[in-house]
Amino acid sequence: MSEADPAKTWYYPASENISLFRSTACWGVAEILSTNPICSPCTYDDGSALPQQLQAWTKFLSEYVRQRARYGRLVEFFSPTYYKYTLQNFYNLADFSSDPELRRLSKSFLDVWWAEWAQEQVGGWHGGSKSRAYSKRIEDQLSIGTQLGWLYFGFGDGKVPGLMVSMVASPYQPPTIVGEIASGAKSPGYVVRARAGGVVTPSSGRREIDGAAGGIVRYSYVTSSFVLALSEVPRIAWERWIPFARQNQWGGLTMVGPGQPQYVFARPLSVGKSRASYNDLWGVQSFGTQIVQKIPAPLSRHAGRMAVWLSDDLKTERDGDWTVASWGDSYVAFRPAFGGIDSKSAPDKQVLNDDTSPVIIQAALKSEFADLAAFKSAVRSATMEVGNEFIRFRGLGQAGTLTFYYKSDRAPEIDGKPLELSPPFSLDSPFLKARWGEGVVTIRYGQQELVRDFR
Repeated sequence: MSEADPAKTWYYPASENISLFRSTACWGVAEILSTNPICSPCTYDDGSALPQQLQAWTKFLSEYVRQRARYGRLVEFFSPTYYKYTLQNFYNLADFSSDPELRRLSKSFLDVWWAEWAQEQVGGWHGGSKSRAYSKRIEDQLSIGTQLGWLYFGFGDGKVPGLMVSMVASPYQPPTIVGEIASGAKSPGYVVRARAGGVVTPSSGRREIDGAAGGIVRYSYVTSSFVLALSEVPRIAWERWIPFARQNQWGGLTMVGPGQPQYVFARPLSVGKSRASYNDLWGVQSFGTQIVQKIPAPLSRHAGRMAVWLSDDLKTERDGDWTVASWGDSYVAFRPAFGGIDSKSAPDKQVLNDDTSPVIIQAALKSEFADLAAFKSAVRSATMEVGNEFIRFRGLGQAGTLTFYYKSDRAPEIDGKPLELSPPFSLDSPFLKARWGEGVVTIRYGQQELVRDFR
């Protein structure tokens, strides 16, 4: 019974998906067996009876959902590998709990999760930043939600894997307004900002999160042809995070066009046989302009050389210090701020000569330029200053001037204003609004409005 303490919903005996699976299994066993007369005299090792266990785990999971709604939702946010494990727990709670309040909370959480997915995808492909995204075969790894998106909204990839059978068989489906966000026009582009957590409570031995502390601001610029995204974080030691919150963070560019989407993102290579790195990247983004830098050891763990990763089908060309490519209706250019690219780099991983250099990624719609030559000219002409402590780059379009301090933990700036990593919102976009800590999410599309209240 002590493990079902509602005050411990931010305590993780394992990773987020495994911890939630365990709690939901404890609830599920009590839910099933408490209805069986044969089990009525059964007790647990601590002397508690099935009805007590069911009541305790129902209260625990209800508070679990409320806390996530108030403070940043999931920590392994949009993980390509683990989202299908985590999300099905909410489906089971919504479908099978005998408690109407737990069913309501779980269904409401699914509504918000799918609304957040809908606003960060283009063509059925989620382009927002992600936690625990392994780099091997990145095209396969990043297709989060695409299969269920096809089931619900009619676009994407309909090859639904067997691990999703509980979700496919569920009567749940997102509200109509979520489908309209998913399929609606994304031109002109819009900005999505969403907070997430992961900073540990110091006395917990790195097993408990300080939920109210937050720590991560997810930034996405979504257009009709691409999504550029980043998880903005402070430059702090990896020990201050719960491990899975800053494991294999992914942020970068997703471009749709013919066939599979194409990706451009900067991230350190993995070290040796390790497929996991921790707290290895930080940066700043404004609209279609992004600057990122490797976080060195000992602040990071298992971070190899800094590189720019490219999808296999993306053809690039050099234009001075810039590398340029186009896909579908999108242009992209990237470069290290200084030091250049290692001449021995593979086509899909362009490794930096200077590991300390920030990487600039500039994305744009083709409709904003007469042709590729005009885009190249605009990128080459963009003002860039490299100082002893900082780089300053004037992004295209509405991006403004980004200043990045590459030798310290000083917060990056946009037009001279330091990056705010503890904003008052939990969700902030044209479609989703929620205040940090409040527990009320408003979903809007056009004149329609849907409120999900977790208080």
